[in-house]
Amino acid sequence: MGKYFFKASRAALYIITVQIPVLTFLLSLFLFGGGCASPSSPREQFSRTTAGLSPSLKSLYLDTLRIIKLLERWEVSLEKENIRTLLRCYSTRYWYYDRGIAGLRERLEESYFNPYQSLKVSLAEIKIELIEPDSGYWLRQDDFDWLKSRAASLPFRRNYRLEIKEDTEMPAGKFTLSLSSAAAPERDRVPTPEEDGKREGRPRRFGRDEDKEVFVETVFRVDRRLERPLAEVGFLIKLVGKAAGDSGSENLTCRLKERIIFSLEKESGGWRIVSRW
Repeated sequence: MGKYFFKASRAALYIITVQIPVLTFLLSLFLFGGGCASPSSPREQFSRTTAGLSPSLKSLYLDTLRIIKLLERWEVSLEKENIRTLLRCYSTRYWYYDRGIAGLRERLEESYFNPYQSLKVSLAEIKIELIEPDSGYWLRQDDFDWLKSRAASLPFRRNYRLEIKEDTEMPAGKFTLSLSSAAAPERDRVPTPEEDGKREGRPRRFGRDEDKEVFVETVFRVDRRLERPLAEVGFLIKLVGKAAGDSGSENLTCRLKERIIFSLEKESGGWRIVSRW
């Protein structure tokens, strides 16, 4: 399956300009300060930017938004060290080097939770390859149900710029657009170790690093040997953590970059992680 990952595709080009209403823009300036983008959720983005798109591009677009929200839930759960919500991002059929969910829990604790007192996680350079068993790609009932869900109403954590391409077997198409968003709610955010030290005894906050636009590339392939939709998602994870130590010892700040590739399957109408490279 890895041989399909990130191959180029020929496509015609369509540009969608996402226009922010003046009132919304002024309100965002008042609430979040100059230079910040307006609040946006998958539901809002999808409703205002899909006019004129083919059914297949609409479906690719929505699956891209759903996968981004899955990655954000994984990211927030990792920061908050919430193993229960983190494991909900994974399929019960998860398998990695002959180890299932039990091995996954051990690996997450050993790699991220045990070595650090606190973590700040950010994602970058996201590449998604969606693989379908046939070229009949359109919105299904589970897509409409998801758009009505709470997850689809929550703002993105950061700004994204999408580039989505169709497979050559389908009507050629490609489009790019920016997802403008507000920063994450304060309750979902963890301070960097430096800021945590400077603000000792004060409410925990940190800067607007999430305002930086993250590029997301989505390509679509058809593999008629498949039984269900699959996806391969690669991204760069950046960690800033306060190393765990004995009581009274000096805490060290650790910085780590890691390239991760997840394999996803669509089960029960939702995307779940089934393995990793």
